[in-house]
Amino acid sequence: MLTGIFVSAKVPAAKLRLLSANSQIFRGGAVGSPSGTSYKFVVIASASDAILKIDQLWIGQEYFEVKVYNQKNGTTTFSKKDTLEIVAKKFNPNDVQLNNQKQPNPPAQIAVPCKYKGMALLSYQQGKKRKYLSIKKIETQAPLNHP
Repeated sequence: MLTGIFVSAKVPAAKLRLLSANSQIFRGGAVGSPSGTSYKFVVIASASDAILKIDQLWIGQEYFEVKVYNQKNGTTTFSKKDTLEIVAKKFNPNDVQLNNQKQPNPPAQIAVPCKYKGMALLSYQQGKKRKYLSIKKIETQAPLNHP
């Protein structure tokens, strides 16, 4: 009589893989144009947009809302292993209004959910689990001065 032993091991879900993290100061050219800092993080998607929701970012202790774009086609839809750009902006509060347009309101501040080592913490939901990616270093790019 043969006895089979089956060992079941759960394979851990893939994590986001960070390719680059950059910040760049921008200045508007026209009087009253906004200025601030733009942040861009490039990652490889660990799942499709139906499963993966990248939605929160902290730089230091400051919370940022993010927008996610597929690098291939510029849309918000993506598949597993697609390259994604995650962008966030911080506007300087001292900028004046131009043509009666208001600057975007800063997002409500949300406390950092956990201690982390590095310059930034990216939070995402994959399936029903909340996950975090600690970003050790953000490379600074040359300032962008709009004409």
